[in-house]
Amino acid sequence: MARKQPFLIAALVVLALIVFGQVVGHQFVSYDDAQFVFENDHVRGGLTGEGIHWAFTSAQIGYYPLTWLSHMLDVQLFGMNAGGHLATALLLHILSTLALFFALRQLTNAPIRSAFVAALFAIHPMHVESVAWVAERKDTLSTFFGMLALLAYAFRREKKWMVAAALVASLLSKQMLITLPFVLLLLDWWPRRRLNAAAVKEKAPLFVLTVIGAIVAVIGQRNLNAVQTSEALPFGDRLANAAVAYVKYLGKMFWPTDMAVIYPFTPVSTAAMLGALALLAAITAIAWSLRKRAPYLLVGWLWYLGTLVPVIGLVQIGAQSMADRYTYFPYIGLFIAVVWALHDLMPKPAIAYAGAAAVALLAFLAWQQVRVWQSTTTLFEHAIAVTGQNPVAEYSLGQELQTTDPDRAIPHLRRVIEIADAALRANPEAGVPVTYTQAHVGIGTALLTKARGAKTQAEQLALINAARTEYEAALKLDPNAEHAAGNLKIADQMKAALAPQASSPTPSTTAATQPPVVTDKKTQLEAFLNAGTAESQQGHHEHAIEQFQKAVSLAPESVEAHVYLALGFAQAGRSSEAATQLLEAKRIDANAANEFVTKAVQLQPAPDNLDRLIAQLQAQR
Repeated sequence: MARKQPFLIAALVVLALIVFGQVVGHQFVSYDDAQFVFENDHVRGGLTGEGIHWAFTSAQIGYYPLTWLSHMLDVQLFGMNAGGHLATALLLHILSTLALFFALRQLTNAPIRSAFVAALFAIHPMHVESVAWVAERKDTLSTFFGMLALLAYAFRREKKWMVAAALVASLLSKQMLITLPFVLLLLDWWPRRRLNAAAVKEKAPLFVLTVIGAIVAVIGQRNLNAVQTSEALPFGDRLANAAVAYVKYLGKMFWPTDMAVIYPFTPVSTAAMLGALALLAAITAIAWSLRKRAPYLLVGWLWYLGTLVPVIGLVQIGAQSMADRYTYFPYIGLFIAVVWALHDLMPKPAIAYAGAAAVALLAFLAWQQVRVWQSTTTLFEHAIAVTGQNPVAEYSLGQELQTTDPDRAIPHLRRVIEIADAALRANPEAGVPVTYTQAHVGIGTALLTKARGAKTQAEQLALINAARTEYEAALKLDPNAEHAAGNLKIADQMKAALAPQASSPTPSTTAATQPPVVTDKKTQLEAFLNAGTAESQQGHHEHAIEQFQKAVSLAPESVEAHVYLALGFAQAGRSSEAATQLLEAKRIDANAANEFVTKAVQLQPAPDNLDRLIAQLQAQR
């Protein structure tokens, strides 16, 4: 059997690479990736003394010091290339898979069954979210250290400090595995068959660590304002959702379809809750009754139930009813129970073929699910398609499209408002969701984007006034609504620019747009850009292009001038020329060009905004 081990290891690695290798070509997504990486100034600076100090002393958005350090290291190595960050996540996933295999093989002396369990962990579609989402580095990293704790416990039971050190590292990455000492006790009962008072006593230091980890987790989530209050979500509703979520997770292990980045919280009926509790109780009773003949059933089932407790929703974090990533470690218990049960029940040739077929099918489904994570647009289009009424997904997709495709964005943002209105009518005490307010802001931004490309002054004015109405609605809901006041000022400036100009024989010779004669190159450049902007706001796109072309002629090395000219060409419908100017800006300074495009077009910050805009313009040729 030892001769088969290299083959098993190679097979596990190849499986993971086949399924997840495509992530190296993916983008960051506009859902938590910003606060964890590309908008986080501490992370963007790479590994610095100041950044390391912040990682260990700040719990503003959760206490994940080792996760922060891993993100900083990725920035140091790959910059803002999302593919590099995701390659690190894939490496951690592969290492966790191998650690799980070695630990189970050592504990059970069953290498083939251990390899099947590791393979299921490696390629199960419900695990895609943890690997293909940059912001979930905390999940892959904490689980990797958890696997090291299992490995140390399997090989070096007498060196308990190794287990404790790995657990500390896991908790410093994310406080998910606070139930790991219970898992080790389960393994003491089976397969080790040494569960006694001494085994419990030796876990005492680990329990102390997990209590500290639990306290840190609650503090971090409260700082993030992610913990739902009892007024917003009563405990009875949480309990009902938790029972149903256990069953849904169980179902998705065997039938992994309709997976989404966000599952909206929906009311659970009493009948559904009682049915779920009855099913969970029945499975527990069956596993208990078979504890002597098939102890792995009880171990696997309790592993699943116990390790999901921190994230099952009794302490509700965020607005989701469940999350695929929460199964990353808990499913291992179910995998163990299923693989060992089938081994005992089925003939050996049959189980080999069935196992290979199951792994192949799951790998194919996982490969398809990885494709969903290519970009923000593909991610949330899929979420809306499989979950139905989903305000977070609708808002996220609308926000992504508001400046690049406003006509597609507005219906999604309107849908957010409709859902929020209905929810507030049903439960006025729930409070106004942030997405409700920001949906108004997003619609306003989309309308201003349309106004910039409108062909007539009357159409521009109508769109600007409609945008103002949206910003005012947002400020009425929340006087401190992010971006609302600032964008309202922009709308007013655009409206003022449409006012008739006195004594202006031709638009290109107005005092407002005619650049003054100056000798300083920088001042003259700014004058040309300001003049072109004023012409553009009045709908005089060809005159705006003339001013921007003068700016490029004056300063051909200016990224800003090329971007302004590109936007001028785009407004005039000259997509090919616009793309050419953006490519020139990218050649001069890609980072500066991306940053300037992001601000000029009011995009959600992302390292690939420039490339996406170029691709969009080239597609319009």
